[in-house]
Amino acid sequence: MRARIVRYAAGITFIAAAGIAHAAGTPTPRRAATPEAEVRAVLAAWQAAIEGKDVDAAASLCAADFRQEEMSDQTGQEAAREVASFYTSGRRGATTIDVSHAVIVVRGTVATAEHVRIGSVRRATYEHRFSFRKEAGGWKIAEIEEGIQVPVELDMPGLGPDYLALADRWAGANLEWAQRTLRANPPQGGDSTLRAFALHRIDEPLHLWSAPQLAAVQAYFRGAIDDAIAGMRAERVTQGATIWKLYNQGWIVRTANHTWGHDIYDGVDRAKMTDEQVDAILGQIDVLFISHWHGDHLSMRVVKRALAKGIPVLLPPVPERARGELAALGPGATVIEQGADGEVRGIRYHAYPGHQDGLPNNCFATTTDGMTILHTGDQRWEADYPWIERIGDERAVDVLLAAIWTIEDGRAVRGVRPRVVIPGHENELGHGFDGRFPYHRDYDIITGPPQQWYVLSWGERVHVDPR
Repeated sequence: MRARIVRYAAGITFIAAAGIAHAAGTPTPRRAATPEAEVRAVLAAWQAAIEGKDVDAAASLCAADFRQEEMSDQTGQEAAREVASFYTSGRRGATTIDVSHAVIVVRGTVATAEHVRIGSVRRATYEHRFSFRKEAGGWKIAEIEEGIQVPVELDMPGLGPDYLALADRWAGANLEWAQRTLRANPPQGGDSTLRAFALHRIDEPLHLWSAPQLAAVQAYFRGAIDDAIAGMRAERVTQGATIWKLYNQGWIVRTANHTWGHDIYDGVDRAKMTDEQVDAILGQIDVLFISHWHGDHLSMRVVKRALAKGIPVLLPPVPERARGELAALGPGATVIEQGADGEVRGIRYHAYPGHQDGLPNNCFATTTDGMTILHTGDQRWEADYPWIERIGDERAVDVLLAAIWTIEDGRAVRGVRPRVVIPGHENELGHGFDGRFPYHRDYDIITGPPQQWYVLSWGERVHVDPR
């Protein structure tokens, strides 16, 4: 770098070169780096190590108890190496890392860096949050947390804010018409053809990659939740059961004397329930059942708020990676082993020993006030069919609340023999396109009698009379 000579009126000449400033003939020491600059340097070194595919260098920048729960079941250097290996391997496409947007905050010996963008060709870009800790040898990365998805329109050259605004307006027009049509044509008593067409219109904007980031989708989501809350507050059940679909595999069931919830999930990225909505839903239920330890079924935010309100939460068996989360919940959360029977606040339950692949997934059959509801969570394992196919012989199931993939081949429905089938898990915005099952797929699998089938959008309800 060429020296810059600056003359001041006082006659003193300063020479600045490569960041060193001194009065002519009188060198002064380089100013010490600020803590913020030190943290930024560690972040930049981590980026360089990942981009250079140097797993050892990336892991060496991490603390002894490093963790990234979304990526690794390990902690410490094992976790650091596993995470670094994942990012350097390009298993989801070529990893891209951008630290230029990072906002660094230092408080004593801890620091955070928000808005670090990590993405790939095959996966959307997400803003990550890095936590740092000052140790004897300098700053170390203590944790990496995945945060909000960056709208692809703002991440791809040639698109940009104008394109994002256009997508938002298009999504809003579709969702506004669909919501108005569904409200005018409820699941019981409405025009079934119009309902099917409205649900198909919802599929399209919800399959945009940036759907959770669109204001129109967020407004539709929260409006649907408000509809459910208003319905729960107003409805009195004297017989049978009324069932509200919230989001994903989240349901509320009300009988004459009891109300309970299954897998209440508060949403993804910016398409989330407000605190007021979560509290309003929890204010309606007596018990919360959780099928398995996946974030789109077990929301720590919802579970913690439920426990704070004194609501019993019945959890499935805990995988090793979730032991710390269970400990953090404290009293009130009860782990229900697979195959167990019990009763909580007047609701009898049986935990069928289901699985999503190898992960324990309790399929809770709940019975009270003459009604039996079976919620299957994310049941998906071929080895479980022998007991699934016997359920109809063991108990009379009134309503089956099942993920679309659990019932699409017909075997589970034939085994359970419910009176009513309501599919779930459609359009989960946290999933990629292949796992964001559209409503039109429900219509591909619907069969006729002896079952009644209802396809519900978020916030809708049906009432099932007793046998």
